[in-house]
Amino acid sequence: MLNYAGSIQPQMAPRSLALALLANNVLPPAFEGPFRYAELGCGTGVTLAALAAVYPEADFLGIDFMPGHIAEARHLAAEAGLENVRF
Repeated sequence: MLNYAGSIQPQMAPRSLALALLANNVLPPAFEGPFRYAELGCGTGVTLAALAAVYPEADFLGIDFMPGHIAEARHLAAEAGLENVRF
């Protein structure tokens, strides 16, 4: 497996995505209260784990092609005690 440097991608945060939608005259979904969020190509899950910690009322799903990335992401979520993120 290739070595993958996981890092937080702030542009993937719900508020950043909402701003990009508004800039393109598209009304974003409400991120108040419960919501669902999926990321294709989540890598080792660093961004999703951070988002899951910031938005405990939301449900997060991370999908990646590399089984090793998913294993690392699951380990990270378990170590952080996050119950609102699945990989």
